[in-house]
Amino acid sequence: METLAFSQIKINKIRKQIREYREARERGEAKYCLPDGEEVKYIKDTRENGARLMLKITKTGDADFLIRERLRTGPKKTKSAKRFTVASIEQPLAAVTERAKEMQQNILAGREVYYSPDAPKPEEVDLSPTFLRLHKDHQKYHSVKASTRTEYGEIFERYLVPWHDMQISKLTRDEILRLHREITDNGGKKKRIRAADQAIGYARALISSALENPAPDYEKPKSNIVSETMKYHKAWNEEGGQPERTSEPFPDDAWADTWLAINDLKNRVPNRNDKKRPTLSVTGSYYFKMLLFTGLRGGQVSTIEWRQIDLDRGTISWMEKEDTEKTKTSEKVFYLPVCHYVWDMLKEMRAREIEQTGECTGYLFKSLGNGKKGHVDTNMRTQWNMIKAQVPAIATQKPHDFRATFVSIGQNIGVNEVALKTLINHTTYKQQNVLEGYTKRKVEALRQQADKIANHFLEHVGEKTKAPAATPLPDYLMRLANSEAMKTDRTVEQVLERWFKMGSQLDRIESDDPQIEMIKRL
Repeated sequence: METLAFSQIKINKIRKQIREYREARERGEAKYCLPDGEEVKYIKDTRENGARLMLKITKTGDADFLIRERLRTGPKKTKSAKRFTVASIEQPLAAVTERAKEMQQNILAGREVYYSPDAPKPEEVDLSPTFLRLHKDHQKYHSVKASTRTEYGEIFERYLVPWHDMQISKLTRDEILRLHREITDNGGKKKRIRAADQAIGYARALISSALENPAPDYEKPKSNIVSETMKYHKAWNEEGGQPERTSEPFPDDAWADTWLAINDLKNRVPNRNDKKRPTLSVTGSYYFKMLLFTGLRGGQVSTIEWRQIDLDRGTISWMEKEDTEKTKTSEKVFYLPVCHYVWDMLKEMRAREIEQTGECTGYLFKSLGNGKKGHVDTNMRTQWNMIKAQVPAIATQKPHDFRATFVSIGQNIGVNEVALKTLINHTTYKQQNVLEGYTKRKVEALRQQADKIANHFLEHVGEKTKAPAATPLPDYLMRLANSEAMKTDRTVEQVLERWFKMGSQLDRIESDDPQIEMIKRL
């Protein structure tokens, strides 16, 4: 048995080590918290007034304070001493010591060991969860992207340390406002306006999760004090605790200059003697074109890996679990066709990477050693600032605005609404499975719609289109659509969209009916 003169500082160190062991065990990096073969460890307190406390630590990471005493049975004591749990290691040492002395007095007086005249009644016990408990549940059960989960963890460990072991029922309005001001002011240095809102916003989200999905072993909070406090005092640095997020298409008259600036990135190389050397500027040129011609979110594009690319079919897939975890919805996404311009660009990127590194693996848009992640940052700020410096007309635009531009072009040139939503992954597999048959059976039909959007942009900036525009429907089908529109008081577009959906559903029906087969061919 080890011995130690207990102090709060020493106990805090042991508590921290145990917490780290537990986290490592949850990640699968450690099997037990104690050396192999050791089931339990006891540490004896050597303080003169320490109530002969002991600390028991198990191999699974449980830790409690104990006392070892002989019980009185009538006028005599029991022959062998017994161990009695006083409190967990999470409790303050001073309070544990006092409670241990109280339990020893009970034994001497022949009372029940755990008797306490000051013990609260059962209805007065505070069963509200701590922020640490809610954070662990949020990390384990909340469905978010892996990168977002990591970001939440960093925020919690960096800014919310004072609240880790605090029960949410103990949180006060003054404490919320104090911490928000403290993070914002940053000790007189450069203000952390966004970080303060993110930290308090995450605390708000944790309490909201306890309100919406409380666990059975703690008391559901009555309200969200963080949300109420910040709203009442108008304390958010940015409206509602979130930065204003608006997305606007790029102005038509800036398309040509923006396109030229994106292409110019490929000419920016740090080593003039080795122009084949990979650089983030070259990566940025490909990355921004991918955003423009797919309409996908930056977080989704930046994490694409080569194994998701099928160059024979010209598709990108998010079918595996590790891929869907990187998407915003964390749901299954089908094979998505890309336009011919992007298809050719992917072939060019593959050839370039093989020439430079001898292989084509990992992320499509590699960070080249910049930052902690293996892929580029969602906004590629340095490269995007180069483009904005060259095109003053887009000084307020963001890379995410390529998505709005893609959608705007599609709407203006009459791309089918359902197809447009499918292309930008706006509708997911679970939300509208009617699209499943369509995307599996008619990849080329979707590609035609993507080509229409890409060709419209390329023609506008004076570039040669990569593929012919989508072929129109046969005349007899257009006449039939016009007739149906007149009979049903719908527009032709509404009729075509209805046929489009029906065709996806009828894929599963085997029939010789010529009308059904006609709709299937749409």
